[in-house]
Amino acid sequence: MLAQASLAVVGRSLKKEREQKTLAEISKEQLLAKSSQLEAMISSMENEIADQLLRKDEMKEEHTKLSKNTDTLRENMAKLEVELAEAALAKAKAESKATEVVQEYSKKLADMQTTLEAEKKIKEEVRPELSAAKRAVESKKKSTELQKMVDEIEL
Repeated sequence: MLAQASLAVVGRSLKKEREQKTLAEISKEQLLAKSSQLEAMISSMENEIADQLLRKDEMKEEHTKLSKNTDTLRENMAKLEVELAEAALAKAKAESKATEVVQEYSKKLADMQTTLEAEKKIKEEVRPELSAAKRAVESKKKSTELQKMVDEIEL
């Protein structure tokens, strides 16, 4: 009986060991399966992280390009503002010069008109005297001619 009891205990022990080995094998297979799943998930996550890092680098490059373009645009805007200011200054100078020229020519024109009016007035005032002077000159010429004739006749 003792032997049977021992055998039963050993049998139960063996049965438990087999069950434990079977459970251990099942657990090992499950762990291997879980491990494979985890490795696949890790690989997928690594790929996703790599893609995100690549996208991040691409976005960084795009941001750098946009920043450079923005800086270039700002520089160009500043240059255009300077050119616009210079053009406005040149326009103002040209307008000022044009105003000066117009004023100068207006003054000259006014002076010329004054001179013409003065000459006209002088001519009107002098015309009768000039006509009288012309007549006197002609008269003097005639008288000189007559005197010459008289002198010739007397000789």
